[in-house]
Amino acid sequence: MGDGIFISYRRADAAAMAGRIHDRLRARLPGRDVFVDVAGIVPGKDFEQRLQEALSQSRIVLVIVGERWLEKRAGALRTRIWDADDFVRYEIAWALGHDLTVIPILVDDAKMPGRDEVPADVAPFVSRHAAEVRNSRFDDDLDHLLRVIEGRTDPQRQAGRRRFWPVAGGALTGLVVLLLALIAHREITGEPIASQLGLAGAIALVPIALFGGAFAGWRWASRRPVADVGERR
Repeated sequence: MGDGIFISYRRADAAAMAGRIHDRLRARLPGRDVFVDVAGIVPGKDFEQRLQEALSQSRIVLVIVGERWLEKRAGALRTRIWDADDFVRYEIAWALGHDLTVIPILVDDAKMPGRDEVPADVAPFVSRHAAEVRNSRFDDDLDHLLRVIEGRTDPQRQAGRRRFWPVAGGALTGLVVLLLALIAHREITGEPIASQLGLAGAIALVPIALFGGAFAGWRWASRRPVADVGERR
């Protein structure tokens, strides 16, 4: 396995964005091979062989997903990703099967496909954390993507960091709410809560408040979107 970067895309979907990303990566990473189409290759086995050679020389596969990534061929019953000879399907399945780093790149308003919208050999792809590349913020988004590629940032770790603060804040909020409730109870009844629940029961309220607040923060953070990329293609 090499250290190259392979760009997978559909020509009818995101050819222009694939070209922009390719040019920027080549300029910013002069020591890395960046593969995008293999031009001048006859159809059939020779193309697939060259495609496999490019993939085998890569460590990272960027799958560029635009709004037409899941479109159907004219007259087809299912989307192109279900075709046995779909090159995008082949590229993703090969990368997953050989433990390459696969990073979905969402273009502008594109969304990740659902697991039931893709065949089983590429299903793990839909659960990968995606990076976003928008035409309106191309430079900023490419800088982030470069940090991911260079190993300074990982999309999954970044998602974890995004969830940490809401979870910690939720836990702290739970404690504050518990404290206020205990003060209010004493003011209203004139007795501490331990007189009714016992010391063990009163102490048990602390982890309950922590867990409840943390869980509420986690639920809120999990609902936030991940932001942080021929005829047969």
